[in-house]
This record gives sequence, structure tokens and C-alpha cells, in this order.
Amino acid sequence: MNDKIYIYPTDTVWGVGGSIYSKVAFDRVMQIKGIISPRPVSILLSSIEQMYDFINRGLSRRDIQFSNEQFLRDFFQLGSSLGVDLALLDISRIPRYIYQDSDFVSFRCLDARNVGKFSWVRRICEEVGAPIVTTSLNRTTDPPIVDYLQARSFQQKYAVDAILVDDHEAANFIPSGKASTIVRLDAVGAVHIIRQGEHLDELKKLFEKYFLL
Repeated sequence: MNDKIYIYPTDTVWGVGGSIYSKVAFDRVMQIKGIISPRPVSILLSSIEQMYDFINRGLSRRDIQFSNEQFLRDFFQLGSSLGVDLALLDISRIPRYIYQDSDFVSFRCLDARNVGKFSWVRRICEEVGAPIVTTSLNRTTDPPIVDYLQARSFQQKYAVDAILVDDHEAANFIPSGKASTIVRLDAVGAVHIIRQGEHLDELKKLFEKYFLL
């Protein structure tokens, strides 16, 4: 089991995470953020194909129409998070501590936005052999971190055991600093906006296009 912790840039802010299958990594992420009572985290994918590992294949095609590859690519290209109801997932593949008492799991996928642009996410997933938990890099009472120098300072102060992704590409990448939109799909196919962020209008049109609204 790979219990390493990683600090890396995402499209919106710098993030911190580790293998979704390492409870040690999950607990350390909570500790780094100063969270006493664990809370749900998102799963960060390095490819659309990884999403299919978590879908409940016992359901009808209509029930899992969100799994359409082009829809997923178009959705994640907008830098948003997709919350999927537990009933639509193969929860035997998702540790309970990922979603806690929530009835859905949030997914993000960066590689889909621009293949190669987030190469460090793919490298991390390959190293740990799984997708990773992801949450913003900050103490829970502080604003998220949006540049490399802040991330390095945070690591030195709170997470010296974490691996800071500091290759030239990652260190020079500038996150948007803006909140992403979180969209939830429930078990009956209804769409819910959990958090309004960027690209809300484009997301609504996307769901209409794929007959999910």
C-alpha cells in the first residue's frame, strides 16, 4: 500500500491528496488541513477510463447515461466536479471514509481537459496505483493556496512528509483561483447544483444536450 502524500496544482487551486485506498494517507490529509472530524473528499481521476471502474454495471443504460464518454469529457473539460449517487456506483470499490455519511461521491478528472496538461496527476496515480483523494491545500480556516511559493511554504510548515510536485511544468502552472461548480446526479436521474461556480450556464446546456434535464 502506498501511503505517500502529494501536493500538486489543480485547475482551480493547489491540492493535497494520496491513494484513495490508503486510510493512512486519508487521515494524514485531514491532519494536514487541521480537520478534527473527517469529512468527505473528492476522487481525482487521471483519465476518463478510471471513472468506469466505479460505475455500477448492474444498472440499465438509461440509469447510467451519465457514463457516456463524450459527456464525461465535455463535463470535466469545464473544470467541474461530478457528484454521483451511491446507488449508481459500485461502492465495493470505494472506501467508506471517502464519502463518510454522504449519499454520493464526487469525482474530478483533470486529464480530460487537455491531455498532457496535467501530466503530474497521471504520474501520481501511476505511482500509487489508484486514483487519489483530493482536497484544497490549506488549513481549514484559511483560504486555498493558488501559487507554487505558497504551496512550498505550506509544505515546509505543515507537511514536510508530503511530496511537493515541483517540476517545471507544475511549478509554473497558475490555477484559476476560482471555485468550481459541483453537480450531483441522484438515483432517479435528477440533477442538483451543490455549489455554483464557474461555467454554470455551459453546464446546464451540456446536461440538456445529453437529455439529463
